[in-house]
Amino acid sequence: METTIHIIHEGHNADTGKLDLYDSAESLHGFARAVNLISHAFTHDNEIKEKLKKQDGFSSEFTGAKRGCFELSFLITFGNAAIKEHGHSVIADKYWDYFAAAVNTSVGLEYTPNTAFVKNLIIEKPFIFDQLAEQLESPLEKAHRTIQTRDAEAVHIYRPRVGDKRFLTTKPIGI
Repeated sequence: METTIHIIHEGHNADTGKLDLYDSAESLHGFARAVNLISHAFTHDNEIKEKLKKQDGFSSEFTGAKRGCFELSFLITFGNAAIKEHGHSVIADKYWDYFAAAVNTSVGLEYTPNTAFVKNLIIEKPFIFDQLAEQLESPLEKAHRTIQTRDAEAVHIYRPRVGDKRFLTTKPIGI
């Protein structure tokens, strides 16, 4: 079972099809760390790690741009234990709700969960997303590098094939 995360840089130089190599690499590194931290916590009963030496219970891969623009994609593949724990038919919905709660908490936005899994988690362990937000601060700051340097105005995180389901971050963390 897998899901894909699309990240799109828009505005300024991104609209001309160009981003500074260093800035875009820092942004990619930030998103990669954030996605891995969230995926690890999701697949390991909310275990929050500062550094991940190895992926266990999931894999994340960078896939090439498909539209010739600055759309980056990460493919998250869940291991059998995570699928058994969350259920094959609902794991993607649970993951995206967990992902949205983590990202929104990290950037200081209110979030209303869509799944019973995340609703119950917020009631039973309300500190989880705050702790995750602490670990996501540095990676998400890097992820906003193209905004900080004015190469892009906004970065959108999309869930494909679910209408216009996106998480929009237009203001860099810490600024």
